[in-house]
Amino acid sequence: MARKRKRGSRRPHHGYFGTVLKVLSSVVALGAVAVAAVVFFRVEYIEVTGNDRYSQEEIASASAIALDDNLFLLDKPTIERNVLEQMPYIEAVNVERALPSTVVIHVEEITTTVMLAQTDATWRISLGGKLVERIDNAMPEMPYVAGVQLLAPTVGTLMTLGEDAQDIALRDSLLTLLGALESLGMLDQLEYIDMSDESYLVIEYGGRFTVRFAYEDDYVYKLRSLQVVVEQLETNEMGTIDLTMDGKAHFIPSA
Repeated sequence: MARKRKRGSRRPHHGYFGTVLKVLSSVVALGAVAVAAVVFFRVEYIEVTGNDRYSQEEIASASAIALDDNLFLLDKPTIERNVLEQMPYIEAVNVERALPSTVVIHVEEITTTVMLAQTDATWRISLGGKLVERIDNAMPEMPYVAGVQLLAPTVGTLMTLGEDAQDIALRDSLLTLLGALESLGMLDQLEYIDMSDESYLVIEYGGRFTVRFAYEDDYVYKLRSLQVVVEQLETNEMGTIDLTMDGKAHFIPSA
């Protein structure tokens, strides 16, 4: 009696086609979302926060955002750069989308500046070193910085003293000292900073003291030492406080 041959087992094809259909459906759905984003999400409103010196209209104009621009195709880094370059007194910008039709521009304005005395003009700079304003033929207001020469200064750019290591270290020392003075609440007692001596920098402080610092020093630590020394002196004492030596403050009273 002949034996029946078994048919080879076949795998069903519906599983493969089902996977393909799912992938195609996802692609179509994503495409539909992308098309909707391009077609429907348009800029109708521009909001600005954190501004005081500049109006909302001025900042919106500087951003170069146009009404009816596509909300998702906005180039946020370019927008932020536009605002920073055209608005010197703005130090930081952040752009956010608020669906369905609003762009929010958050700005941080510069409120504290010092003057930088030059031979032909005076420059107002932020504590972060941004050149915010040129004032021709003017005596610098307090607080001010003397003894450094800017290289190719331009409003809206960061200050540059030169490209070699010594120039960079000089600029960094200045900005670090200014930041330390602000963080310790001592900036209001600063009269000026003199950086004309290569051996040390000098500040006039509180109307009573000439204070010497080493370049590239730990200014927070040294300023705290200055506070301790000043607290120990009588209110009528004046003179020079030398903080150039590690771990030691030396007071030289005025003659």
